[in-house]
Amino acid sequence: MESSNSSLHDAGAAGTPPLVTTALSLVDGEAAVLAYRGVRLEEAVALPYAAAAALLLTGDVDKADDIARRLVERPLPTAVIALVAPTTSLPPMARLRIVAAALEGHEQDDDVAWAGCCARAIGVLGPHAPTATSAVPDGPYAFAAAVLRGVAPAPGDGDDAELAHADERAALLDACFVVHLDHALNPSTLAVRVAASVGATQSACFDTGLGTLEGPLHGGASTAVGALLDVIAHPDDVDAVLDDRGARRLRVPGFGHPIYKARDPRAAVLRSLCERAAAVTGRHRVLDVAVRVEELVRTRSQGRLFANVDFYAAALYATLGVPLAWHTPLFFAARSVGWVAHIREQRARGRVLSPEAGYDGPPLRGQDR
Repeated sequence: MESSNSSLHDAGAAGTPPLVTTALSLVDGEAAVLAYRGVRLEEAVALPYAAAAALLLTGDVDKADDIARRLVERPLPTAVIALVAPTTSLPPMARLRIVAAALEGHEQDDDVAWAGCCARAIGVLGPHAPTATSAVPDGPYAFAAAVLRGVAPAPGDGDDAELAHADERAALLDACFVVHLDHALNPSTLAVRVAASVGATQSACFDTGLGTLEGPLHGGASTAVGALLDVIAHPDDVDAVLDDRGARRLRVPGFGHPIYKARDPRAAVLRSLCERAAAVTGRHRVLDVAVRVEELVRTRSQGRLFANVDFYAAALYATLGVPLAWHTPLFFAARSVGWVAHIREQRARGRVLSPEAGYDGPPLRGQDR
């Protein structure tokens, strides 16, 4: 689950608390709109991730080739790989925090290349990580391909049809990354901006963001959805599973959103991507189950509950063959450039984020009554 808070106050230079504002993304819950620098998600998703990232970072999609190159040009240092390699017993997000910390000091020359290096650690650390001699993916979806190859099984032995499928899978994940690129002041991005506001390094900002993102009420929410979809073998079983959850007073994960009062615009885009992924991979079960769950929840809630971003993100990841433990890391890979944009913006605005806390404790002792 991802919320955005546009009413946070920061301590202004003159003591007045202006609203925290951002020029990066617009989230309008009443109108069900998400836009990057004025470009609606439904339009932005037609762009490659590098172009959407260029739009967010610079306002200029023509810089896409430069961003695409920088996202994949810097290899993960061998010393960092050696440091993280023995930590396989740790959750993937904990391992990525180690990577972010180990990359301290490398970001000064190029923040985008640093973020790309950090995110592509997924392709090196994942359960299907290629051998060190594997060629680095190229092409328009190279960043997504470099991430995906570490967490999903490779399709076949490399004949032309299978290679085409590999490209299509990378294109689908690339589009998913556009959906997750930014979402205003959500919890992890806010944490990143707070760290940036006090002068923390990009490494420290990312470490802060990663720790926040893995929470089950934020970036970890899709894992709960994936776990539900995993246990339902067939769409015909959905009614019984939801009946059982209802009897135990368990909510169905992946529905409702604190900001979007009706539909989440990201969910429809991700459902379309999931439909394409099912056609490419031949894995239709998860999509069929997800559609049935959505239909039943909508009916039982009398149309009040809508699928959110986590619901169809989990379905897409599963259809692409990504294990549950690596769902949130993929969210991070997509959001990494968004964090860079927010770090830049926060540093440029030069204010320490220190919101005022309302006091609700006991009255001051000895105070006249």
